This record gives sequence, structure tokens and C-alpha cells, in this order.
Amino acid sequence: MVPEARWVGGFSHALPFENETFDIVCCNAALHHMRDVPSAMREMLRVLRTGGWLLTTGDPFRADGSGEQAEFEMLNRHPDALLGVNESIPTFTDYVATLFANEDRLNVVILATLKGTRDRLLRRLRRRRNLSNQVRQLSESKRLADRSGSLSIRAQTQSRLR
Repeated sequence: MVPEARWVGGFSHALPFENETFDIVCCNAALHHMRDVPSAMREMLRVLRTGGWLLTTGDPFRADGSGEQAEFEMLNRHPDALLGVNESIPTFTDYVATLFANEDRLNVVILATLKGTRDRLLRRLRRRRNLSNQVRQLSESKRLADRSGSLSIRAQTQSRLR
């Protein structure tokens, strides 16, 4: 319990805070509960000061090419998940679209655990000036987008976002 905390209600896709208000935004296994993940990510980045950190952990993702039926099948295998609020399994691209749109202004690390493997993929997306690095980045993103699993994100703002 934190008695000195001030609790503020709002929607993740329209946070009730001014631009560049916070040094850190944390989102612990909550993004998959949000109605519009790309908008929520954009809002979380909007309220961060330059040099601020966005930290997310433990959100499930499904392959980009999978439809809603795959999501329903996964949720049916784990009925306890349906007890959650706005429970969903967004696609990998839902999580990273906003990051890629601002990659020249962010320093991002994505840690993904892929379903069916014990391997963890650590991806550092930094400012790229070298075309071969950009191709490698797109290739790895495509590989993640074709799978399902869970991910955590660490992003630091390097300059004001669009």
C-alpha cells in the first residue's frame, strides 16, 4: 500500500497527463488488456521526458498472420485468462508498430520468449545508418512476427517523439 500515492483514472489510449511529464512508465503484464495497443504505446511514449524509460514485461503475442480464431483457441485452452479485463492476445506488430514508427528517436531492447522453444531472442534496435543493419533488423522482426510467445520491452527516449 502506498498512502501518499495519488491515483488517477483514465484510458490507456488517452492518458490524462501533459507531454513529457514522467521519467519512467512501467507496464507490468498489462498491455494485452488494452483496447488499442499501438495507441497505448504512443501515449506512454508521449508522456515520457527525453531520456525517460518505458518498461513493459510479460505480455503474450500471437503471430501476425493468425486471425481472431487462433486467439480464441488460445484463450479456450487457458480459461482462467478469460477472467481478466479486456483479455486479448495482440500480434507482435501491435506491440512494436509505434516503436518502429519512432525508432530514430528511441533506444529499444525487446526480449521475446517464443512459444515452443526455450530460446530467448534479445533484439537491440538502435539508430541505424547502415543498410545491412536495417535489413537484419527487418528480417528478425519478421521472424518474431511469424511466431507467438511473450515479450518485454525496454525503450529509452533519445529525443522528442512525433
